[in-house]
Amino acid sequence: MNLYISFLFGNCKPAKNKNLLWAYLLCLLYTTINAQEQRFGTGLKFDESLYNKIPQSVPLVTRSFTALPKAYSIKGYAPTPGNQRSQGVCVGWASVYGARTIANAVKNNWKHNTAKINQNTFSPAFVYNQIRYNEKCQGAFIENAMKLMNSYGAAKMSDFTYDYTTCLKTPNTYVYNKAKNHNTPNVPLKYGVNELEVKATDLKQASSTKRFTIKRKSAETNNTIVTNNTPNVKIDVGFCKYYALIIGVSNYEDKNIVDLNGEPTKDAQALADVLIAKYGFDTTNVTILKNPTDSQINRSFYQLRKKVSKTDNLLVFYAGHGNYDDASERGYWMPSNANMEFEDNIILNTTIVSHIKAINSKHTLLIADACFSGSIFKSRSYIQEEKNAKRKYALTSRKAITSGTLKTVPNKSVFIKYLLKRLHENQDSYLSARKLFDRIEEPVMNNISNTPQRGVIHGAGDEGGVFIFIKKI
Repeated sequence: MNLYISFLFGNCKPAKNKNLLWAYLLCLLYTTINAQEQRFGTGLKFDESLYNKIPQSVPLVTRSFTALPKAYSIKGYAPTPGNQRSQGVCVGWASVYGARTIANAVKNNWKHNTAKINQNTFSPAFVYNQIRYNEKCQGAFIENAMKLMNSYGAAKMSDFTYDYTTCLKTPNTYVYNKAKNHNTPNVPLKYGVNELEVKATDLKQASSTKRFTIKRKSAETNNTIVTNNTPNVKIDVGFCKYYALIIGVSNYEDKNIVDLNGEPTKDAQALADVLIAKYGFDTTNVTILKNPTDSQINRSFYQLRKKVSKTDNLLVFYAGHGNYDDASERGYWMPSNANMEFEDNIILNTTIVSHIKAINSKHTLLIADACFSGSIFKSRSYIQEEKNAKRKYALTSRKAITSGTLKTVPNKSVFIKYLLKRLHENQDSYLSARKLFDRIEEPVMNNISNTPQRGVIHGAGDEGGVFIFIKKI
């Protein structure tokens, strides 16, 4: 017997081998996709092979729906229908605003309590903005929505509102922490034999019980920590903690220096958010300096000397004004208290190199998004990459990625736009700095008259190693 669910605008017929949450989801997608496309966006990207690979829940009644009612309405648990406008974000609305909100209402027995349900809706943007098919906000795959909710949970609409004008906003650390409270529930299994019992009861108190046994194999210890993307190449990575010093300078005390309208500080915060949310950077190990003085920057470097060990990794990011003096052949960063009449309170490239050299990390990566940032390199020629992956991981590295050479860069940074985009969209578990650079170089060059640079920080102790971004699972 097929299961029919009446919801809002009509009847929907889900695949009968999926659980009830999928029934909610497909039903909502049905109503969304049949909206008038001239007025409302759609957006479902469907791949049957991916859909069929989704792990299925254990059936309540083996190959039979006889214990279920012929019809069942979930309208009483549904939130008031929202409006996605022209964006193709129906997957977010169906899976999160619809299905996840309905499941929460059922759990809390809020049937027909529309006010309470509407106060506790989940945000379609939290999921969709992280799985979107493209920057035009047109489409996503259901499979990715379910995977993301299983890994990161779901954020309430009150914590991450839906913006119908853009899908490019990403959650910050606060939102991720709130979303963790609403993870898709899982049943923990002990090693060995697990005796489970599932009991389903309908509104008329008719019930059915299913007992079954699941045997979980013991964990197998594997001393090989990770593998890279090349088959049969095993790598002993040995990474420890990841530290980050992220600096953004938008406002300057010297009136002769043009303020940057808050862009560098926004960029600094956005980078910190993605590193904490998606990569191996703990919040306590990430320092964000917004509009710091030269003294604050120098002190932060000194503090890192005490914290970072020889097995740890350090990322340093700077966004703000930079300059290069042809007469003295000196390049430097310009903190918020820089005085350009006498070149006071600046951070020379030689000082930056000295700081990096003094921090006893395993790998240090400097990313600079500033005018003349390429002057950090003694020589701007690219290094020859070591083909032996294991040797790369084992050796110390001191490298930099900059937004350009000895040229000015625009206030609205194209460089940081693609840096954040590639970090958000990355699907590799282990992303090398070289691979990251390769992914941003061409789009940056295609959109501004400048060329991003990557190379060794000369004299800082580089031995040919490579910095790796480890993606959270």
